[in-house]
Amino acid sequence: MHAVNGTPYDMVFLDLRLPATNGHKIRSGEDLGVFIREELPTTKLIVVTGHFEAAPLNRVSNNLKPDAFVVKGDMMAKDFIAMVECVIDHNNFFSGRIQ
Repeated sequence: MHAVNGTPYDMVFLDLRLPATNGHKIRSGEDLGVFIREELPTTKLIVVTGHFEAAPLNRVSNNLKPDAFVVKGDMMAKDFIAMVECVIDHNNFFSGRIQ
């Protein structure tokens, strides 16, 4: 999994709600996140979701160890910029319902 020029991605934005692939090896955004972590361990992973139930959020956080994890409803445009800057500076960012 490399960019067009063969360089690994620096950062990936991942929505947890994704359709399954044709072969169903990847059934969700979480499955894709696991794949990204295995194939691109140094890539910054920012996970976004519309879900805010504690159990699934905890599972995803534990499985993916994202650099940023946000519930869409918690974010405004200024927060998005702050989140990206935080991750670029090698810090984690979690929105209100994730903390």
